[in-house]
Amino acid sequence: MDSSLYDIRRDYRIPSFMVGERPRFIFENTMTLVPSVAVSLYEQYLSYKKGSYNSVNDDLDKIAYLYTWANRENIDIEELLLNGYAPQPIQVRAFAYWLSQIDNISLSTYNRVLDVSAAIFVWFIMHYGEFEGRGNKHQLDREKVASSTQALFRNHKKPDRKKRIAEDMSEEDIATIENYLKPENRAAGVDEATAKRDYLMWRLAIEFGFRASEILALRLCDCPHGKQQFIKIVRIEERGKDYHDPRGPRMPRPKTLSRDLGFLIENSPIPELISDYVSEYRSIVVLRNGKITKQPVLKHEFLAISHMRKSGAPLSESGMQRVAQRISEKTGVTFHWHLARHAFFNRAYLSIVNHPELKDKLLDLVYWGGWSDEKSLQLYVNRARRHRATTALVFWQTGTNTWDALK
Repeated sequence: MDSSLYDIRRDYRIPSFMVGERPRFIFENTMTLVPSVAVSLYEQYLSYKKGSYNSVNDDLDKIAYLYTWANRENIDIEELLLNGYAPQPIQVRAFAYWLSQIDNISLSTYNRVLDVSAAIFVWFIMHYGEFEGRGNKHQLDREKVASSTQALFRNHKKPDRKKRIAEDMSEEDIATIENYLKPENRAAGVDEATAKRDYLMWRLAIEFGFRASEILALRLCDCPHGKQQFIKIVRIEERGKDYHDPRGPRMPRPKTLSRDLGFLIENSPIPELISDYVSEYRSIVVLRNGKITKQPVLKHEFLAISHMRKSGAPLSESGMQRVAQRISEKTGVTFHWHLARHAFFNRAYLSIVNHPELKDKLLDLVYWGGWSDEKSLQLYVNRARRHRATTALVFWQTGTNTWDALK
């Protein structure tokens, strides 16, 4: 069989553009640049259904697998979708097999592609399918076909018996990064402004468990000031119609719920770090009247800015990832920003489960993480359980570690 069939390079790409302040996407054939009519309709639905630009992009990314398979098998997937036709069982089986043969595709990605593929078929069946009969019978027939289509894809999913456990950082790793990032310890070649910004971002990540997107979306008004001795995380959708982010379609979007958070660590340096960074370093160098002077960045209110080429633009996600890469290279500690979030929540959750009197604080931790329910804590629950198992469970939770009948 032609090995190119299983090439991970897909035949469709997903460029983005802006409509007002909303990122939108085009789903087009990489070679012909012809956009898909069906996916354009579905993208519009996703854009208004999902709050996160990243979620829409992820769904379209998974649909690219379905379209690539159909393109290489000469199957008119557009006709199927736009007419509300259900795929044949043999087609779903062939697609699942093709998908499973792609090199290095993870089990979670494989199952996610099948879920998203089922979802787009169901949406077109429900909105474009033509069935005999009218009224309730018409609706029941449509729902029956949609349900059987969903089952077709579900039946080809693979069981995922592996308990997913959040990564963690050791205390030694945390101390190593903390020591490296302290501005007074940074090596030559990094300017003071960059050093201050990087250390501030690290402390926000490790002290609060913030996502990278949440840190990049922080504005000056979200930071502690005056009577506001807490930090605000605000979803883009709640910023109001006048909200503007010059980073365009790739602007960071907090995926979690909005929330106000105070400081857990006594005498946290974050308020002082923010004040120092904003007053002394969140600026650009300009030539005014023949003199070189520093000028505060006023064209936007985002906290973290780029100090490359003295542009003063809001720091990008790729710029923040370069900081993480530099940390890994200089310290020898494998690091990415989400790892700091895991380190925070692993410790916060363990502090609760290890002290029964604190268990009523679990919902507080859910709020802190910006989750809608306790299910999102499952990664940290799994790590806590593994931790307690590897350190030997207290026998039957009685507080003893002996078994009298076996003495």
